[in-house]
Amino acid sequence: MLNYFDNMEILYDEKNIPYTGIFNDIDFRKYKTYFKTYRIKPEEQYRPDKIAWKLLKSQDLSWILDSINNFETGIKEYTQDRIIYYLDIQILNNLGII
Repeated sequence: MLNYFDNMEILYDEKNIPYTGIFNDIDFRKYKTYFKTYRIKPEEQYRPDKIAWKLLKSQDLSWILDSINNFETGIKEYTQDRIIYYLDIQILNNLGII
């Protein structure tokens, strides 16, 4: 299974201070025709881990939901009744992501 940090590498600034940054983010837009929608329930508000478990059977895959939905501020974007997009487990499996 591909985890979020599998796409990271250590970057160094001009003072040789290490930083972690994304270098190989998956472009999910090309799979847009396969997107499914899901409405966030009240008890799932601010809980991408619960949503990922329900949709993808692993809370560790909440980064996929962030990436597909272009979420930049993390859990603040998982608000009640918001419609989010996701890819079916089988498609993610076929792509080698999980």
